[in-house]
Amino acid sequence: MFNMETYQEKYKNISDKKLLSLTIEALRFPLSLLVILMHTNLIGKTIFGENFVLRGNLVIINKSHDFFYYFTVYCSDVISQIVVPLFFFISGLLFFSHIDNYDIVIYKNKIIKRTRTLLIPLIMWGILSLVIFIIRVWILHPDYHYLWSFKNTVASFFFNYDDPNLAPLDAPLWFIRDLYVVCLLSPIIYYAIKKNGIVLLIIFGAIWFFGLGSNGIKPIEMTSFFFFSYGSYFSIKKIDLLKIFNKNGVYYIFFSITIILSVIDLLTIQYKNNKGDCHLFYIHNAFIIMSCLIIIICTSNIIRRYKISYINNFLSKSGFAIYAFHWLVIFGIQNKVIEFLCKSSYLSTFKLFIIYIFTFVITAVVSWVIYLIIRRNNLLSLLFLGNRK
Repeated sequence: MFNMETYQEKYKNISDKKLLSLTIEALRFPLSLLVILMHTNLIGKTIFGENFVLRGNLVIINKSHDFFYYFTVYCSDVISQIVVPLFFFISGLLFFSHIDNYDIVIYKNKIIKRTRTLLIPLIMWGILSLVIFIIRVWILHPDYHYLWSFKNTVASFFFNYDDPNLAPLDAPLWFIRDLYVVCLLSPIIYYAIKKNGIVLLIIFGAIWFFGLGSNGIKPIEMTSFFFFSYGSYFSIKKIDLLKIFNKNGVYYIFFSITIILSVIDLLTIQYKNNKGDCHLFYIHNAFIIMSCLIIIICTSNIIRRYKISYINNFLSKSGFAIYAFHWLVIFGIQNKVIEFLCKSSYLSTFKLFIIYIFTFVITAVVSWVIYLIIRRNNLLSLLFLGNRK
């Protein structure tokens, strides 16, 4: 049986600081791909028709598509739902890492850096998405220009409303926007956790877990507050999560519970036409909370076990561009794949799989190529990637 203490001793030359750094670097690229997978899901979506906003007839998933249903739901609506909370968790974990006293000088330096790596790219990707939207709607589909206004587009950079039309045009940008706002409020989070320990975490966690902030606590979602604080807690309290969860079989217990929760989540998710999904709410949320820890611990264990001392930064640094860009092309790619493969509204299970896989692969490749183009120019790299290259 695999013994944690044995290989920790064997590879003790890998420091805890380096191990955590390698773990996070190893996760960046695959997590960005999971975001694409999240948005690739066909179930519950309308996919036929010419218009890019309103896409025709609903695809019917019947008993002959059962395997496709469970496979894609597990990939796109269970596993992939971990990604954004985990991004916030990692951001909080890193933000206060190796800080003994969070003073005004450190805060100023961090906000300057986050302005470069978050705010400027947020604005630039938002401008790009607006240009693409204008071309699509106002030029190619003028009959649908009423679907968005410039005022709403500008507002979407700063606020979440119940009206989905006020989300960012490049929808995944909400994470970057919210992360920047949370960073601005980081002194409050730091001193609350420093002085009151787990109290703030429990309050934010309860609001998020029980859905009290499900429609957004303005101006940002509670998801950002809770999971950023969740990760921050370990750094501020100097808790080595890579060690504590590998003691006395804790990792195996948590891992088993997480897998069980994911299966229950899969079996309790339901779709009603194109109105979205319905989880057994608390099971789903418990799964996400557990997964943030398990994914980091599992990845670090693999790195330590196989003595991995280098992660390809070329891939890991592309994650930001893939995350920000893929939304702008994924539905157009999906429609083109459907038009190429399907001549009728009936889709066999095989064709559904091909559409699902091809949409994912093509979107990932196109997004990665865009990253390669951007990184070749210093100015574009600064504006769109925050110099991640």
